[in-house]
Amino acid sequence: FIRDRQVVWDRIIADEKVQKFIKKIDLLKRKGILGKTVKEFSIRSPSQLAVLLFDKRFYGFKPIEETPSGAPSTGSKVLKTLEVKEGCGFCKDILDYRGLDKTIGTYLEPFYELGKKNKGFIHGQFHLFVTATGRLASSRPNLQNIPNKSAGHVKRLITSRYPNGIIIGVDYSQLELRILAALSEDERMM
Repeated sequence: FIRDRQVVWDRIIADEKVQKFIKKIDLLKRKGILGKTVKEFSIRSPSQLAVLLFDKRFYGFKPIEETPSGAPSTGSKVLKTLEVKEGCGFCKDILDYRGLDKTIGTYLEPFYELGKKNKGFIHGQFHLFVTATGRLASSRPNLQNIPNKSAGHVKRLITSRYPNGIIIGVDYSQLELRILAALSEDERMM
């Protein structure tokens, strides 16, 4: 049963992936982001990024949205708009940086540390009666919230602990309707 089993975190490949991401981030910082600015700034600081993007001394773009406090927004939507409408490669680099940084900080490093503590195994905890919908929930780590698009490569680092074992992803979408259709043998519902 899944809640009694562990998955293997491939430490060797994960370490290579983390190093590859760190190199990409470093390259983005040096050549892409910091190489395109005339002012040194902290990449993780939205307020410093806002100065670079919207101050007339630098890029001088017109602010698109504001934060609740009234400051110009530097969220993903704004950066994407500036990239597309203004042809701002700097904004694309910031978006790429944020994606890589999030993948490392949210998935690769924590999973790597968990695997290191447990001889390469990660044992997520699965809970059946935690959600209001009755769906299975996962924690420590949450193996269900790894996005397919931005961090799908993280999923490929998780393998079965058994030599010929497999890991499957299942979406229980409309499970009750499917069971009802099978039990009632209703052709239209199946």
